[in-house]
Amino acid sequence: METSPTFLTAPELDEDLRAAAALLPIAAESLHPLTPEAGARRYYRPTPECGWLIVISDAPPPHATALWLSGCDLRTPALASPTRLAGGVSNRGGWAYLAEDFGDTLFCTLPDAGSYAALLAGWERFAFRPLPADHPQAALALDAALFRRELGMFLERWLQTWRRRALAADEVIAARAALDQLAHEAADGPQCMQHRDFHSRNLVHLHQPATRPGEIGWLDHQDLRRGPLYYDLASLATDAYVDLPEAVVRLLADAVPAWGASHGLSEEAARERFHYSALQRVLKALGTFGNLLAQGRDEYRPAETRALAHAHRLFAERPELCPELRTLMA
Repeated sequence: METSPTFLTAPELDEDLRAAAALLPIAAESLHPLTPEAGARRYYRPTPECGWLIVISDAPPPHATALWLSGCDLRTPALASPTRLAGGVSNRGGWAYLAEDFGDTLFCTLPDAGSYAALLAGWERFAFRPLPADHPQAALALDAALFRRELGMFLERWLQTWRRRALAADEVIAARAALDQLAHEAADGPQCMQHRDFHSRNLVHLHQPATRPGEIGWLDHQDLRRGPLYYDLASLATDAYVDLPEAVVRLLADAVPAWGASHGLSEEAARERFHYSALQRVLKALGTFGNLLAQGRDEYRPAETRALAHAHRLFAERPELCPELRTLMA
């Protein structure tokens, strides 16, 4: 995780953060905020460092998913028991807990092909195993209804609000129909478990506390659920936080027909399924970035630029798919 230059000393801490700091096994002289996430969760690293981060969140820690992924031989941060917050001045969230500090060597800082190959092998260790029936995420899915809501955010928050694209009533109706069709197509095809937020800022090259060479730390897995086969792969291929080397691009592209063949898909059908997933994923990301940028979160401008480039590339590669949406992006 990248560290921002500011820090908070004890007298400056707000009520929520004071309650969270009381969970630390040491007395922290200061807390360094890590780069803010798109969602409500916030991370703080104490000084002196103690191997833990303070997390303030709108939800309790995802213990069940962390344990399940650990059972798949994947390395996730240890999570301490949470404390319910009464709500302080900042009102940032209702929970505070400690998460193991995996350091700052994110995949976006070192995107080499060997690490991505190991990542795909690790993904396959959990993707084709069902969650137990009593898991809190077991009934959730990346389905057409969810995709339709996310793509609505692309239309409203990015295109109309952030980009200030004026659309007539009939254009809005046509755009929604095209987005609904994309949602349906993106949700179709073979299904398996998906991390859901699979990108280079949620994956860490572990040095210490690695237990074996080349070990990967898996972060922000709380939204794991069933979804279309290529969802996570499409997230990696359209990553808005890193410029991928050509070797990584080829590795991800080669996985498309290989995974498709194992599910009875021809190469053409596999690439079409992947393309729909990638389009949905990148338009969803633009909706998120548009919402954040409209709130003044200018640090997401580079991510928006990359996501927009991915969208234009995807439309150019297969112009016969979603032509109405391609017109919107012109």
